[in-house]
Amino acid sequence: GALQGEVMRLKQALQKDSSQVQSQIAELEGSLKEDREKHAEEHRSLLSRLNAVWEESTNNFSALSKRVENDETQHQSDIAEQRALVARTRRELEEDAAEEAERQAAAGRDLMDRIEAVHSESVDMIEGEGGVNEQIKGITAAASTLSERVEAVEAAARSAVLKLQDRLEQVVEAQEERDQAAAARFESMVLEVSETTAEQQASLSKKLLAVSARADEVARAAQALAQAQKLQSERAEEEADKARKDREEMERAAVERDAERRRETEKTCRDAAAARTV
Repeated sequence: GALQGEVMRLKQALQKDSSQVQSQIAELEGSLKEDREKHAEEHRSLLSRLNAVWEESTNNFSALSKRVENDETQHQSDIAEQRALVARTRRELEEDAAEEAERQAAAGRDLMDRIEAVHSESVDMIEGEGGVNEQIKGITAAASTLSERVEAVEAAARSAVLKLQDRLEQVVEAQEERDQAAAARFESMVLEVSETTAEQQASLSKKLLAVSARADEVARAAQALAQAQKLQSERAEEEADKARKDREEMERAAVERDAERRRETEKTCRDAAAARTV
């Protein structure tokens, strides 16, 4: 009876402790669930904001890339236009040079014809030295005229080349200025976007650290409760094992006492039987 009472007391104590532990577990599970939901909501909000920042940064960089691409397209168009202008001017100069060469060749042929004619006439001339001098003067005048025309063509060609060089230098300077302005705008926008993104990421990172710290705190609390529950379970098992051993010990003692009483009874019976026999 005392053993059964002790066992019942231990069972009731274990049930009470188990109820308290279950209540604490349920309360902590509710708190953990609430914290998890809150953490998940904050995490979703932060991810949404990060995605928005990333999308905005991507759009800004896309716009910058588009502007750079447009500037590059315009630059290539200007270069193509200048190349076409150079090619056209070169063709015109080559055509003018060819025409002038043809004119010079024709003038040379005409001059040679005139020289041959003068030479032929000089042989047959009666007036002698006076006629020859007139022909020589004519030849000299024609040669002077041809030289002047050649110099005029060369001057025109030099002027055209100088004008083309000036135009090309102006185009190159203008393009360099546009490239520098575009590069400055691009660097300014990239710097602005980078600073804005860095500030937003720093703020979000700080909030994420706070949420992570709260999650770590909740995890530590859950670990502590699990450890306490484990210790409670171990103590309950130890109490149950002790009660089982005590019960086995008491049962073994009772069995031994019963065996001892049976032996004593049998001995008494044998002694009584022996006395009756005598």
